[in-house]
This record gives sequence, structure tokens and C-alpha cells, in this order.
Amino acid sequence: MLYSLIDANEKYFYLSEIEGDAILFYRYNKKPCYKSVMEVLLRMLNAFNYKLIELEKYLGTKINMSLKFILHHGKFSRYNIKYFNKLYGEPIIEAHRLLKNEYAKYPSYILLTNSFLYAIEYSDHNACKNKIYIPEVGLFHYL
Repeated sequence: MLYSLIDANEKYFYLSEIEGDAILFYRYNKKPCYKSVMEVLLRMLNAFNYKLIELEKYLGTKINMSLKFILHHGKFSRYNIKYFNKLYGEPIIEAHRLLKNEYAKYPSYILLTNSFLYAIEYSDHNACKNKIYIPEVGLFHYL
């Protein structure tokens, strides 16, 4: 499953580390492009869903897996350890904490944090289909 996400990324984001069932991707960009980021995430979602269906058919059973994307923005540092880029800084700690949030209503989502929304100058916080804005955290887009 992780391979499908990494391949679908098509090197848009850099890969920092894989920890259990989580992948930490990053990208240096003072002003992220919402459209480009969402295209990559939806490509990754499609690859994940395709692989999940393939695996369910092979095993002959339903598999209950979810996918979470946290889009966060802020200053962080990077250092190299052999072949890995280790990231550190407050935004990295915040993103890790947000993976375990209590706000999500459904298991699969894209969370656009307030710092990310501010960076892309996003202002349409009105809830619409599959989206809900929570002022303390940001915008949840349910998949």
C-alpha cells in the first residue's frame, strides 16, 4: 500500500521517512499551490483505493483501511542521516499530533490546517459537501 502512495506522488513531495503505516512527505514552498497539491493527493487516493480493491480480491475479504492526509505549513529544518532526510521543528510536531486528532468525523480525510489555509490565502470556510471547517484546526475534506 505504501508503494502505491509513493509511486502516485510522482516526486511532487520529497520523502522524509516511513514510520509504520505512515509516510512523511514534505515540500519547500512559501506559497503552496492548492490545485497542484490536491491533484497529487487525489492521485495518491486513487492509487490507494485501486491497490486496496486489488488486495481485497486477492485475499477474498473486505479490508477496513483509511487514509489521512495532513497539509500543514511552517518553517522546519532538515538534516541528512545516510539516505534519509530527517525533519524537525514545531510544524513537524504539530503535524504528528494532528494525525491523532479528535475532530475527524470519518476515518479518511484531507486536513488543511489553518497555517496551510493561510499560506494559500484560502478564505471560503463555508461547509459544503464532504467538507467541514473547525476553527481550532482547519478544514476537513472527507474522502
